[in-house]
Amino acid sequence: MDDEDADDRKFLKLLLAARNGERDALGRLLELLRPYLQDIAQSELGAKLQAKVGGSDLVQQTFLEANLDFANFRGSKPEEWRAWLTEILQHNLRDLYKYYRTSLKRSLLREAANADRSLSALTPGPVQTAIVGEQRQLLEQGLARLDEAQREVIRLRDEKMTFPEIGKRLKISEEAARMQWRRAVSELRRLTPGLEDRSEF
Repeated sequence: MDDEDADDRKFLKLLLAARNGERDALGRLLELLRPYLQDIAQSELGAKLQAKVGGSDLVQQTFLEANLDFANFRGSKPEEWRAWLTEILQHNLRDLYKYYRTSLKRSLLREAANADRSLSALTPGPVQTAIVGEQRQLLEQGLARLDEAQREVIRLRDEKMTFPEIGKRLKISEEAARMQWRRAVSELRRLTPGLEDRSEF
């Protein structure tokens, strides 16, 4: 208990000094919790994000924001200081995840746009002449197993119709037409696992 009281007194002394404008005191207050915050950052980041951002980077960002916002800390106890810094760190973690989710979404959209151009090689019609023997048979069998709406959107796309045109024909939005075509191609792939995975697919 004596040690705990001593730690509380030390903390309060540093806190008062920091509030009086002593930057060194604020730095020491922050450093008291560096190991604690580092452990949280490392455990929350996960392997994928750790390859992009280190836990120490997040802690440094947290310290920077705590410096800038220190006047808004109203507590007077070590546990309140820990909770305040932890909340800033968690906020930074949420922002980081949001940023990488947005980046991933953009990346997937770019891949989907490329797929729009390349996957049309799966469609019947003129392109079938390039698919011979077993591959052609597999493709025909897969198309036969699709439902009518899926076959229709693939047929329209194979006729070089744009997605706005397909949407108008099917009385749905352009994006809905695009999504329906992607699902149809994905289902065709699933139903025909032996279909050659050619680069133009």
